[in-house]
Amino acid sequence: MREILIVDTSCLILLFKIGAFDILKNLYSEVLTTPQVFNEYNHTLPDFVQVKEVNDTFLQQALEQNLGKGESSVIALGFTLPECSLVIDDRKARKAARSMGFTVTGTLGVLVKAKQEGIIGRIKPLLDKLLETDFRVSDEVITKILEIAGEN
Repeated sequence: MREILIVDTSCLILLFKIGAFDILKNLYSEVLTTPQVFNEYNHTLPDFVQVKEVNDTFLQQALEQNLGKGESSVIALGFTLPECSLVIDDRKARKAARSMGFTVTGTLGVLVKAKQEGIIGRIKPLLDKLLETDFRVSDEVITKILEIAGEN
């Protein structure tokens, strides 16, 4: 069974820039985001991405003391969907979400999963496109991602 995914702004922006939104549609049964992320993204979302309100605004505001609005809203929404996974690229927010028991990945993790599931043939061309954007990642992480994907 495919899982429910809640995405943060950076994932949407990066997949838009490399023309790879369909990866989300093909990997996950539901792709959700929040109004805060939608406002940060500031573009039209693909039809398969649903915008869901965060009900626990107190939790969201508490998270915003240490994290960004988008990341905080993604984590807060996650509490209403216990079986979901989160896509957050910000290291601090990922660490916080993991400490709360969430399954968390980043945009690169989504690409790796797409390769492992046979949705994309190779990760390297998409990774090269990502590196042409303002996405910052260390050479060490790139090497590790390519190794995991079997493209070293």
